[in-house]
Amino acid sequence: MSELKVDFTGPLSKYLAKPETLDVLTTYLTKTSDPLWRFIFLQSRSSRSPLGCTREQLAMLLTHHQVMPSFLDLVMAFSPSSKPPTHAMFKHENYLEKDSPRFAVPGLGRSGRQIQCAFNLLSVEATDAPNEGNPWPLRQTALCHTFDVVSGQTLFIVLKADTNILKRIHQEALNNPEMQPSLFTNVEKSFAATLLVQLIIVEWCAENWADYIEYFETKVRDKSIEGKMAPISAATTSMAIEMDLSRRSTTTSPAASRKGTFPRQTTFGRDSRPPTRMLTQIDTDTPETPRAVDESQPASPVMPRSPPRRRTSSLRQSVAGMFTRASSSQSKNEDIEMGHRNSHEDELVEYDLDEKLSFEEFQRMNRWGSELEQSIMVIGQNLGVLEQLQKHYREIIESHEYQQHIRASDLTSRIATFFKRIDGVSRDLVVHRDRLEAVARTLENDKAMYGAALQYESARVSKHFAVTARESADRMEDWTRQMHSIAIKTEHETVSMHVITIFTLIFLPGTFVATFFSSGAIQWDEDGTLGTDYIARPGGMKLFFITIVPLTVVIMIIWGLIYWVARRHRKAKNGDMVLIEEKTQ
Repeated sequence: MSELKVDFTGPLSKYLAKPETLDVLTTYLTKTSDPLWRFIFLQSRSSRSPLGCTREQLAMLLTHHQVMPSFLDLVMAFSPSSKPPTHAMFKHENYLEKDSPRFAVPGLGRSGRQIQCAFNLLSVEATDAPNEGNPWPLRQTALCHTFDVVSGQTLFIVLKADTNILKRIHQEALNNPEMQPSLFTNVEKSFAATLLVQLIIVEWCAENWADYIEYFETKVRDKSIEGKMAPISAATTSMAIEMDLSRRSTTTSPAASRKGTFPRQTTFGRDSRPPTRMLTQIDTDTPETPRAVDESQPASPVMPRSPPRRRTSSLRQSVAGMFTRASSSQSKNEDIEMGHRNSHEDELVEYDLDEKLSFEEFQRMNRWGSELEQSIMVIGQNLGVLEQLQKHYREIIESHEYQQHIRASDLTSRIATFFKRIDGVSRDLVVHRDRLEAVARTLENDKAMYGAALQYESARVSKHFAVTARESADRMEDWTRQMHSIAIKTEHETVSMHVITIFTLIFLPGTFVATFFSSGAIQWDEDGTLGTDYIARPGGMKLFFITIVPLTVVIMIIWGLIYWVARRHRKAKNGDMVLIEEKTQ
């Protein structure tokens, strides 16, 4: 019935049969009466594969052995699925009443009075299969058990993907004297042996939980320590955020190589000052503010200032001193800021908050929480099945029909041992469930801490950008006010220039005429010897115009060339800046 290779050696190997086809199975089942004990193992290639038998073979098996229909619910749990099994259940049907012999099949040795129960249990098993993403997936084992209380005939149908349960039953039959087929001389011994077979599956469901929980505790503990020891406050300071953004822009931006040409801090840094602020300092004539001297830099020599004899000299000295102070102050501020950055860079460069406390890690913890909840639910369902199994057998041994066919006194100790071992398994499962719940609580606390850390990081980053935006807005507002002041001053100066231009235009003809008259081209009769008021000299006038006209043309040509070169250079510069902006976007 299985597609797996099973090879047993020993005294029980002669009882193994593997009918591969429906005809062989039918012949095998109908050629003789049922044996005293029969095991049917339905297996598959993997836990996600269908059972290794056809629909017709399964129908033949269940019909021939008069298996209760509710067992199909357990069979359907082994259908191909991409998800592990998550439910365990218990089914039973007992035919011990007087009218039960209507199910009798004398030709097969069946009396019709029988006990039927079916259940499946879940557990975890370690695996290294490549198609399993979880190293501890859930596995299930289903069992259908039929026991004839008159003849002692026993049927076990075991559903398990691998041969684990088959090997355990085989090993138990070899090592336990009560499982030897030659000792099944009466109904009581056969019934006691059936309890041992069921205990094999019951104890299997509690075996691997300790290792699984240890594996989960290690994962959660490592992640918990990492989250609790994370320097959240240090990694969310403004400096750390700036470093992180700078590092990301360096590694991801295609314009990173041009960062030195157009540094962001020089353009929009906190210590940058607009050029118009320099004009404001000149106009207000405020005294120089004392500055702290950086001991790491050599002091600049102080040049003596000449007394303010004229306003032009004073203005020139103020401009020179202002530029000297601005450049020195900017250099020292950059040195101080770089010193602070270097002191914290070693602490923060090795810790990536987005990597250690990423949203992917939070999602992974959510998946762990779902897996823990699923495991807790599975253990609870196993406990429910074990409770129903105990209740089922207590009702049987207390029934009048059972005591009519089986001597209860011969099975008192074995039944007590059966219940005691089930109670032990139940206690182990309760302990495992408590441990899983503790791990789940720890994981929930860690998830809450991770969520708070992510929210805190988001809030700090948002605050940083809000502060930066506010500072930029304040600078722009300051620049706007200063530009407005400059515009007003420019307007006043423009009015003055208009007045000057008007007066220049008024006096320009007179100035030209006076210059022409004083050039010697016209001679005035100052001493009254010429007999007329003036005498025009054609040669002098010709020389004047020959000199002034070419000179004027040359000056206009030179001015035109200079204007053309300056305009072309300005256009080329604007084109380069537009190209750089397009590449950086």
